[in-house]
Amino acid sequence: MKNKYLLSIGLLSALVLFSCKKEESKPISITPIVEEPIIEEEEVTADESLNISCEITCYGHNIIKLHSFAYGSYTITDKGICYGTSPTPTTSDITQSSSTEYFTINNLIPSTTYYIRQYAINEFGTFYSNEVSTTTNINPPTLSIGDMYQGGMIASLNCDGTHGLIVSTYHNQTTYTHVQSVIECDTYTSGGYDDWFLPSKYSMQTIYTNLYTTGLLTNFGSGSTIYNSYWTNTPAGGNNFEDFFYYFSFANGMNTDTEFYEMYSRPVRSF
Repeated sequence: MKNKYLLSIGLLSALVLFSCKKEESKPISITPIVEEPIIEEEEVTADESLNISCEITCYGHNIIKLHSFAYGSYTITDKGICYGTSPTPTTSDITQSSSTEYFTINNLIPSTTYYIRQYAINEFGTFYSNEVSTTTNINPPTLSIGDMYQGGMIASLNCDGTHGLIVSTYHNQTTYTHVQSVIECDTYTSGGYDDWFLPSKYSMQTIYTNLYTTGLLTNFGSGSTIYNSYWTNTPAGGNNFEDFFYYFSFANGMNTDTEFYEMYSRPVRSF
């Protein structure tokens, strides 16, 4: 009986010991370390870093005008346009290098197709825009700046010589406020045309350059006071008043902004 009792105690001790060992062998939970993936930056090629374009805005019998530009994230050491009478022109052909976005190609051959591209050069090489092409007109325009036409004098012409700006040759010596000048020009009639309007400051500059300084039309007020200047219909930015507009002085060929004066007006119309 005593032996059975001792055997039971031994078995119970063994079970307890086994249980303790099993509990001790249980693995310890450790939070895994997760490394963030390395993202490689996508390589940008030199041509992808450039914004480059070429567009024909006007053409005539011996002239082509373009809006063309190139800019990018890498330094551009040279840019301009290249053109010729064969497709895909390069810098080995005729070029115009310029920082401007507007180009004029003169002295072209009438009735000839020209191909044009914008080019840009940076540290990676020379790159080109889309190709544009046009065929110059066979005949020269029949109208010229300074011609009397449709109620006034031609102050400017587009490339093909069929459209442009006409200015009234009548010098109204009455001065007006800006509002009155707008009405005066809108109600003006000449040569059977009633679509006249107050010119912008850019149109006034064109009239000054193409007609006044060349002596083609000189009957403008050109005194040194503001009252001898001309209203334009171009709002003057940067002011706190919405009714500020530019005026143009034929005494110095400059635009200035103002509000509280009476000045001359000169109607223009487009054709």
